[in-house]
Amino acid sequence: MYALPPNKSGGLAFCPSRHLTKGKAVSDLIQQLQKEHNVLAGALASLEKSRYSQEQTRAVLDKIKTLLLTHLQKEDLRLYPVLHAEAESNHVLERQLQYLAKDMEKITTKVFVFFDKYDRHEFKKLEFIMDLAELTSMLNRRLHVEETVLYTEYDRLMKRKVEQEDRKKGIIYRIKQVFS
Repeated sequence: MYALPPNKSGGLAFCPSRHLTKGKAVSDLIQQLQKEHNVLAGALASLEKSRYSQEQTRAVLDKIKTLLLTHLQKEDLRLYPVLHAEAESNHVLERQLQYLAKDMEKITTKVFVFFDKYDRHEFKKLEFIMDLAELTSMLNRRLHVEETVLYTEYDRLMKRKVEQEDRKKGIIYRIKQVFS
């Protein structure tokens, strides 16, 4: 599915997918990013079910923070430049990226507040569980949108690029055969 900016009722609007990969990632980058999503979601789920001490919880939070930062850096360096280049001639994608960038700003603010609150300070377990549930829900929604919108679009673009390169190679091969 391709997420669009919010509809009139305030929710996300969706349009039918042109998912060319039928649920399977084409590119190595997308496979890596999806694996990172799984690790991140698993780490968050383990915290929700855990009976960790505050010290153990902080250690897991540090790992989650590192995972998040590494993942976001990889997306910023390798995923978004390709999508933004395509968005110059694809207005639907441009709108999607604008909407998702604004959404990410909100998420980033909430993530920073969460980590600031629980990184170093003593906390009440019930309050932590409630805040963690909210954070987990928000991040899981974002991970889903990335996988269904951004990663699908990136794979579609990479598949098209490979097909174009294969056509060029085929044309060059045929020209060489004609002149050999």
